[in-house]
Amino acid sequence: MVKLGDLLKVIELDGPNLKVYTKVSPYESRRIHPSQLSNYLTREVTSVCFETLDIDYDDYCAEVAVNVTIEGPLLEEEK
Repeated sequence: MVKLGDLLKVIELDGPNLKVYTKVSPYESRRIHPSQLSNYLTREVTSVCFETLDIDYDDYCAEVAVNVTIEGPLLEEEK
């Protein structure tokens, strides 16, 4: 499995188009605040989902969002 820190080096994406979630139960995930991502860089990635946000058919330009889920748990300071 790949670690979150290694994945972030490869995709070189940040800001509003990158959302990282951690599993807090078998059926629930919580989003990690971007300022806290450095606390989770050693966690293993369990899934990556790419989605197209907007397509401009005239320019053939698409904006892509990346949703990453990592292994839990959520750190205590974020609960």
